[in-house]
Amino acid sequence: MEKICLYSVYDLKAQKYDTPWFTASDLFATRKFTLALEQDATVFNRFKNEFVLRKIGDFHVLTGEFTMDIKDVIEGKQIAIGGEKNAFSNET
Repeated sequence: MEKICLYSVYDLKAQKYDTPWFTASDLFATRKFTLALEQDATVFNRFKNEFVLRKIGDFHVLTGEFTMDIKDVIEGKQIAIGGEKNAFSNET
């Protein structure tokens, strides 16, 4: 693996990003986001519609370079209505 992806949860209401993390793909990031949204008594669970999972970019492990490329992966409201299945099936 020559690169790893960087993701963050964006809070639409606060207009701020949460602490980013690295993972291998949109699929793995979506799984982590889904688990966070499903945990009882958390801010993510209580306000699902206010969060979006975003890919921030890629970190190239051989060169140390970071390529910024911000894109929405999935919205919390999609997961709230079962949309995570679609996100998983679109993984390349």
